[in-house]
Amino acid sequence: MRRLPPILTPLLVVLATLLLASPAVAQRPPCQPCAGVRVDDPAAILDSLAAAPSLAAEARLYVAWDVSTTSPGSSEMAGQLEAAGATPWPVMRLTTPAPLTQHLTELERELEVLATVAASTGARGHVQIDWRPAGAPLTVEHATDLGFLIKRAAVTVTGANASARVIVGPLPLDAELLRAVYAEDVAPYVDGIAVLPGADDGIAAMKSAVDELDPGRPLVLDSLEMPETASLALARAADAAENDLAITFFKADSDVDLTPLTLLANEFMGDISIDPYSVPTGATEAWSYVSGEDF
Repeated sequence: MRRLPPILTPLLVVLATLLLASPAVAQRPPCQPCAGVRVDDPAAILDSLAAAPSLAAEARLYVAWDVSTTSPGSSEMAGQLEAAGATPWPVMRLTTPAPLTQHLTELERELEVLATVAASTGARGHVQIDWRPAGAPLTVEHATDLGFLIKRAAVTVTGANASARVIVGPLPLDAELLRAVYAEDVAPYVDGIAVLPGADDGIAAMKSAVDELDPGRPLVLDSLEMPETASLALARAADAAENDLAITFFKADSDVDLTPLTLLANEFMGDISIDPYSVPTGATEAWSYVSGEDF
């Protein structure tokens, strides 16, 4: 057996120790700005996808819709969206009352449906966990239960589909709540945090908390109204990205014109980042992006 020179052994030990001690950097979506649509019926938007320009294989146009124990939807829906070039994003509405440990039977029933939903989302699927106990808004008092739920739900999702990404929310713009939830050691279970729209300072406080608790973890805006002029969604998405929101969802009707968002997905995929040094002119608002290939 070949032995390492004596001087290399302690160096390798130090290197391994540093690697193990380094915090993992969360993976961001392969686009910037990124956008998606939130729809009531994902089947109804297939015609709009077909009418829009074709999506490139690596492009990301997310399609989110609600599912629940009473309305789990078709197991084929995610596959149909993916075949149309979109990235499926089912949002599982969980309503088991708090405290969860006293309602485990109800929770298990919901998690069984969640597993079925996750299994159908495919290799690019995202599954969002939206807990609304008794329809009430989440507060710091729910942090322990939410932490417990995130762990159970994430294990359920990844057990059914190892490729699925787990998103939590939408959470209110409450950094104290987020810190209390992360105190339950949920970081390894979360791929992204969805937040409700609100003031810029509220978004900034949430982003600051995420940077402190889980560096690089993407924030998702869930969701804005689709502008009457669909092309204005591009500016909304760019503005959100400038505020460090990785993905912006727009509430959309089934007949929405998806041409602007498909063009955004095709043109702004891959290694793209905002260029803070360029100052575009000729419009009230403008943003400049640069590709990693340009360097």
